[in-house]
Amino acid sequence: MEKIQLEISLSDDELKTAMSRYHYEDADFLLFSQVYVEIMERLRPVGMYVYGPFRQEFPEADEETEENGCQVIVSLGGWPDRLQEKDTSRGMLTESFMAECICTELLLQAYEDMNRKIREKYGLWVKKMLFPGGELPFEAMEKIFRNIGQEEVHYNQCYVLSPKKSVAYLAVLTGNKDEICAGICASCARTDCPNRQIGTGKGTAADMEKERRREPMWPDMSGVPLPYGYQRIFHRNTAEKESVRGKKDE
Repeated sequence: MEKIQLEISLSDDELKTAMSRYHYEDADFLLFSQVYVEIMERLRPVGMYVYGPFRQEFPEADEETEENGCQVIVSLGGWPDRLQEKDTSRGMLTESFMAECICTELLLQAYEDMNRKIREKYGLWVKKMLFPGGELPFEAMEKIFRNIGQEEVHYNQCYVLSPKKSVAYLAVLTGNKDEICAGICASCARTDCPNRQIGTGKGTAADMEKERRREPMWPDMSGVPLPYGYQRIFHRNTAEKESVRGKKDE
């Protein structure tokens, strides 16, 4: 098992972009940035993985895999959970939800940094990320955890991870740069999702990079369990509103 410290942060511009995604106003920037600073003071993001063939052990991924890939666990550590619990217990719900939004952005950066470090070490690009509960059955998490053999992240009988800002996945690798993964949404089959950051997830790396420049990174909370255990509130709330609106129209 390899363990590496991940290097992630958000600039002021990235914080402002994140605020717009979660519908905050410019006047909220001071508090939003203060919550970010508090998170970063004790944040310890790590990536843990094993490299090698997994085609036989994960038959669901057979068509996607080459000879070798990585089984990966990425975590922001326990500090965000403790911070949110503290804020919630004090009735600071605004700060708690801001922390949730910021940590989602940081977790996306953690994926990218993990993929970059894999590329630097093995000279291979991440072609696709396969997630338990998404492209893989939830039971695949048991194999990933067993094979990595770390003790920092755990899951319960419902496959909810602790610390919460953690995720497990298979990284499908390729030697072809044109097949490079464009982001989390490229692994999601829900091309109709309003929050999708790229088009269909198809095409060359150059095409995907052009689309990434046009649209900021956005987590597909409806299709990819990121992080595990959350209710994917954005899509759920949208669906509930549409349902209510439909009943009123009847």
